[in-house]
Amino acid sequence: MGICRKIFIWTLIFAWIYQSIPVFPVRAEEAAPQARPYVAVMDFEAESGLPAGINRIISDKIRESLLSTAKYILIDRANVDVIMKELAFAQTGVCDQTCAVEIGRALSAHFIVTGRVSQLGPNQCQVSGQMTDVARTDIVRSASERCDCEAMEILNAAEYVALSLAGVEAKPGTVVIQAIPTVAIVYVDGEKKGNTPINVKVKPGSHKIMVAARGFQMSEKILSITPGATVSVSFALKKEKRKWYESWWFLGAVGLAAAGGVAAAVSGSTSGGGGGGGGKSTPSGTVNVVAPVY
Repeated sequence: MGICRKIFIWTLIFAWIYQSIPVFPVRAEEAAPQARPYVAVMDFEAESGLPAGINRIISDKIRESLLSTAKYILIDRANVDVIMKELAFAQTGVCDQTCAVEIGRALSAHFIVTGRVSQLGPNQCQVSGQMTDVARTDIVRSASERCDCEAMEILNAAEYVALSLAGVEAKPGTVVIQAIPTVAIVYVDGEKKGNTPINVKVKPGSHKIMVAARGFQMSEKILSITPGATVSVSFALKKEKRKWYESWWFLGAVGLAAAGGVAAAVSGSTSGGGGGGGGKSTPSGTVNVVAPVY
């Protein structure tokens, strides 16, 4: 019984000493930054009729935009070209998803980006891209953007596609619109937005701005908006020219001539005339002549 009591007492003593020792915080090591995945970008396919070399220019824009997000490590284009030659894909110039995955594995890439530029109409194109997980062979993200078929507009669309593939929301741009006359109706891509002066938020890319006012000719401009940019644009509308037969003096002359003809007809119908006695005159009616309004 005495031994147990001694053990109990010593246990209390050690517990008290342990709690009395000051605990100094240990400086934690900085957490190692999470490794960024490696991404390879293939040259986009381009339909015939588009500017020469636009596919490689778009691919460079995609790389630049992905790099700006600081989310990926980009594999150099030269390495991609070397692997394509080794795998004999450079001869055909066409690479489907299976081909892209094979190239991605040869480059030890985590993701590979492929895409295409299509011409939808006389001056309307579409940039489409997709990001494939090389290990799982699954498409993790895809994006597309329509634009005019000019080189600068295609590059703006490519930037929007790249940010979408990276999961980064492209900041909208702002268009500041003014006009002469001061008050005019504003349409953006065919949608009425209000009267000038006005500020309109738009997504990055190409947009058609149209301004109209009564008595003036409609005017339009195509603007290219980059993410987060503010662009000011002014319209000086020209007065609408009327044709000679729409002028006030011509319409007035026609109105007076018509009124004179009606009056003469009424006067002739109300005059008496009949030979032979007993003819009764017809009472004259009342005729309202309405003059044209200008």
